[in-house]
Amino acid sequence: MQANNSEENPKVLFSYSWDSTDHKFWVRKLAERLVLNGVNVMLDEWHVQPGESLTKFMEENIQLSDYTIIICTPNYAKKSIERKGGVGYEQQIISGNIASGVSRKKFIPVVRVGSFEVGPSCAIPPHFLGVRAIDMRDDTNHDLAFEILLRAVWSEPELVPPALGKKPTFGSLASRELLGPIRLPTSHLDGYYLKSGVASSQQFPDTFEIPEEVDRHSVRVGDLVKLYFGITPSGDPKDVEFERMWVKVSGSNGAYLTGTLENEPACADKRNRLHWGDKIIFLPEHILNIMTIEDLEFYEEAKKYDEEVAGLLWMHGIVKEDRESFLQALKDGSFRAGLEEDAKREVDDMGGTQNPSRIKSLGDLLSKIRNWIAK
Repeated sequence: MQANNSEENPKVLFSYSWDSTDHKFWVRKLAERLVLNGVNVMLDEWHVQPGESLTKFMEENIQLSDYTIIICTPNYAKKSIERKGGVGYEQQIISGNIASGVSRKKFIPVVRVGSFEVGPSCAIPPHFLGVRAIDMRDDTNHDLAFEILLRAVWSEPELVPPALGKKPTFGSLASRELLGPIRLPTSHLDGYYLKSGVASSQQFPDTFEIPEEVDRHSVRVGDLVKLYFGITPSGDPKDVEFERMWVKVSGSNGAYLTGTLENEPACADKRNRLHWGDKIIFLPEHILNIMTIEDLEFYEEAKKYDEEVAGLLWMHGIVKEDRESFLQALKDGSFRAGLEEDAKREVDDMGGTQNPSRIKSLGDLLSKIRNWIAK
């Protein structure tokens, strides 16, 4: 059988005591199973022939292996402490490696028999006490324990930490606004109220998307957030018009966020008490969309090349990760040219009955932007 490429596959060495024929058989079966899963195993029963040196085998392979698997039993621990036999010599080599700066994680204790606690039945050598060991004492859970070992030698842990989030906004005297008694707006007192984006998303999970919770709780002064207003000029909750509008974050007060309205409501009239520049008090749960300071800089740049496209980006809060290529397409006209080609193709499909020079509607333009961004 052709050997695995040791440069690609992890290499491990087994250190164990010859407690009994059954124990040696168990160790060999564990080694075989690792080999079948792509691990290059160095085992004395396979690699040391009669007349060859066991000590040389251990000395060389502890250095060359990625990991040494320590099969722990009370007999192994006893020989390790007393420095008796091959196990005692191996422990001298292992201790020397650790003392010289080799990472302790290179040595993986696997408890086959005995106790984890210090005492007569302890299976773990003193210099590995406190190190996370794999429990293989119960054969009924062998598969689970084996997967833990296999993941360790392949450096593929089952659980990994989440991606590091952004630094939260702690606020300061400059951004923490002291407004006295603070509350959310109500229809009766303010002529409008805010709908919860979280509640709407939970009610319509397939269609109502909102930013992740960590992002909603990490908005900064200067960011824009979109909120869902229920405008009730008469103060009657039944007489309501809904509108999504942008608010520029200006500070915080405890759990509350504060900002200024960046839109004039479409339903504004003499009865309406909500206007551009009004102070808005809200919570992270009300946020439907976020445009960071960096997003705003991107939109300002896009506006230089195509104000109509930039307006749609602004209105719908669309963020393009590959911003440089998108801006270049606006700058050199290739984006707009693509729209005109689509329009001409549509005219040709309809028998040329429409003006070939027309630009598609804003809805089609928005669709084109979204398709570009999805690339």
